Amino acid sequence: MSVPICLKHLTKIFNSGEAAFKAVDDVNLQINAGELVTLLGPSGCGKTTILRMIAGFETPTEGQVFIGKHDVTSIAANKRNIGFVFQNYALFPHMTVFDNIAYGLKIRKLPTEEIVRRVAEVLETVSLGGIEDRFPNQLSGGEQQRVALARVLVINPQVLLMDEPLSNLDAKLRIYMRSEIRSLQKRLGITCIYVTHDQKEALALADRIAVLNGGKVEQIATPFELYTNPTSLFVADFIGQANILKGKLTSIDGNNAKVLISEITVIAHVDEKSLEFKVGDEVAAAIRPESIEIVSPDDGTLRGQIVSSVFLGDEIEYVVKLASGDTIRVVEPYRRDGALWQEGQGIGLHVDPLDVRLLAIM
Repeated sequence: MSVPICLKHLTKIFNSGEAAFKAVDDVNLQINAGELVTLLGPSGCGKTTILRMIAGFETPTEGQVFIGKHDVTSIAANKRNIGFVFQNYALFPHMTVFDNIAYGLKIRKLPTEEIVRRVAEVLETVSLGGIEDRFPNQLSGGEQQRVALARVLVINPQVLLMDEPLSNLDAKLRIYMRSEIRSLQKRLGITCIYVTHDQKEALALADRIAVLNGGKVEQIATPFELYTNPTSLFVADFIGQANILKGKLTSIDGNNAKVLISEITVIAHVDEKSLEFKVGDEVAAAIRPESIEIVSPDDGTLRGQIVSSVFLGDEIEYVVKLASGDTIRVVEPYRRDGALWQEGQGIGLHVDPLDVRLLAIM
């Protein structure tokens, strides 16, 4: 049975001699039962430390960890009924697949018949039936990863914690395995927290993503909400690609706001989340590269010059220099009958105000 997880004012300070480093800074998170939440952020942002505190491998300096209705902050890791999948799989090389998976059940002193039954069931669950007698060095990377997952699932944990479990796989296998993990987690209905620094992995897997920066949660939302409505410059720049143009807010007329960026004006849509801005404020306009359309110079709301173009098969990425001197990226899908813009060519750019996100400059 899946349970929710609640983190209240979770803080972790590491002391090294006279220096102190705050790895996690007053984090509050509510994760629903059966939900898959990804902790996403750059190296050193605190995501693995949070995972280790939930697991009981690290003790919080301040704050509490609740699993279900129980405060487990002071409870030992082996008493929390948590499954933890490590980055390096941590399989015992001298044990067969069967013995690796059965290890936790044997420690719990379950009857042999039940151990055999549960190992067989979990191997079928992860699509590895029939390899019980193999050793880890006889398996592919993907198979080892699934054995590590099976070893965790066989103990029927209430919560599944995963720390970059796909980082050792090649790109094609990572895409396959993230789909498998997502499907398996939903089928089992288990509450899961998944740590990664890979944006695409987080977007593909998560019900919600918590973006961390400097030990703090910058924003937590669905993948769609994070991508389309980032609430900070860090989130806009970290999730996908974003063109960040900084300037001054010169007017607000109804739902449109004008931002003066050197010699050019960008129009942004104003919603209730943008009401904090006032005329005269220094702001940033964030625009996704795929939201910009290249048109003839006379048809664009902005003008520029093609600096470079890169053909990527399904799309073409252009770098465009604006009249303001700023350079931006524009991504257009490749179409056999579409226009191919040349380096040095003067062009226009059409940007829908609904695709321009106003953000505060910190």
